[in-house]
Order: sequence, then structure tokens, then C-alpha cells
Amino acid sequence: FVARPLWNSAILPILFLNSALSTGAALVIIMARRNEVKLFFTKVDIWLIFAEITVLALFFYGHYTSSEAHREAIMPFFTFSHEFFPYWISILLLSIIFPLAIVLKFLEASHDNPAELTTFEKFRMNLSAALVLIGGLIIRFAVVYAGQLSGFQELVSHLK
Repeated sequence: FVARPLWNSAILPILFLNSALSTGAALVIIMARRNEVKLFFTKVDIWLIFAEITVLALFFYGHYTSSEAHREAIMPFFTFSHEFFPYWISILLLSIIFPLAIVLKFLEASHDNPAELTTFEKFRMNLSAALVLIGGLIIRFAVVYAGQLSGFQELVSHLK
């Protein structure tokens, strides 16, 4: 039995849980009919996205400061020439930066009365939530795919 270095982390379940909570809040934002619910879960999702940034940073820092196998497992995320780099960019852009930028700009003109939300503001909340859903899928896919890739590279090196 050979463990996958990328998946061998105590922070990985926290990352997946945080991603699940964030995508769940995003789905509630999209599905909610009442403005109060949309506004509440938008504010909740902002905190969850900040927590996701922290957990992602800790995940990669933990792997970088661990063994050589763990460092090699995360290198596809940071290598420009590797086929995996677009996933990392899409994780940052779709899951974190764009949704935060859209929602924080919306909350700049914070509403005390959710009944005053315009159609455009609701669209921005829904767009941000849709990006969080897509980004959550990409995060999960990227971590699972990269973990399998690290095991495949070990197999190929043993066969040579």
C-alpha cells in the first residue's frame, strides 16, 4: 500500500468541508426567493471564502514544509509549464477572486433593508454564487486529479 502524498494531509478534510459549506451557501443564494436569505448567505459565503483561502494556504504550506514526496506532489500546481497550472489559475480566479470582488463591491453599498435590493444586485449575488459553485467543483476535481497523477508518476518511475 502506497499513500498518495497529496492526499496524505490532515487539512484535506477541512478543505473539502469548507468547500462544501461554501458551495452549499452559494446554492442557497441561487435558490432563495427572499432577499433576506440571499443577503444573509452572501455574507456567510464571504467568510467561508476567506476561510477557504486560509485553508488552501495552510494545505500548500504544510505540503511544502513536509517531505520531498509532498513537495513534489504540489509542484504541478505551481509549475507554469505543467498541464495542471490552468486548474490552479481557475481555482484562484473562479473560486476565490472573482466571487469576492463581485460580492465585496456589492456590499460596499451595504443594505440595511434587504427589500431594497435591485435586480442587478440580485444578479451580482447569483453570479458570484454560480462562480463559487464552479470553483468548488474545480477545487475538488483538481485535488483528486493531482492526487491520482502523483501516484501515476510513482508507478511510471518504478517501471523504468
